Amino acid sequence: MFRTRFTRRGAVVAALAAGLVLAAPAAAQAHVGVSPDSVTPEGSAVLTFSFTHGCEDSPTTALRVTMPEGLTSVSPTIDATWDVAVERADNGLVSAVTYTASEPIPHDLRGEVTMAVSLGEDAPESLAFPVEQQCETGVNEWV
Repeated sequence: MFRTRFTRRGAVVAALAAGLVLAAPAAAQAHVGVSPDSVTPEGSAVLTFSFTHGCEDSPTTALRVTMPEGLTSVSPTIDATWDVAVERADNGLVSAVTYTASEPIPHDLRGEVTMAVSLGEDAPESLAFPVEQQCETGVNEWV
């Protein structure tokens, strides 16, 4: 899982890039990052989750992003590169989005997925977006 934190203090500020929050052994494998690094309270943004490596030398086949509590809407971006599957909670809000690559992304190429999100007025001070990177061989969970 990759955890990105948004903090509410005048502006909601996202946490560190993946390489800064991962333990050294995991950082050698691959990483997933997110941008932008700020969203205003009760605001919205288009988040881009990007990765620069697969799992070891294995191509990336999918990214699954789990949504934190505090979002009022999530709108995944679709394009020809990714198939999108949306999971919803009992309240109807998006709980996770899985982007499956039309063709596996080679381990040495960069890939990205995007989604628009909106924060509610009751969003917690910190939000985390766990990401599971699935590959032809192996899985990376980013914390």
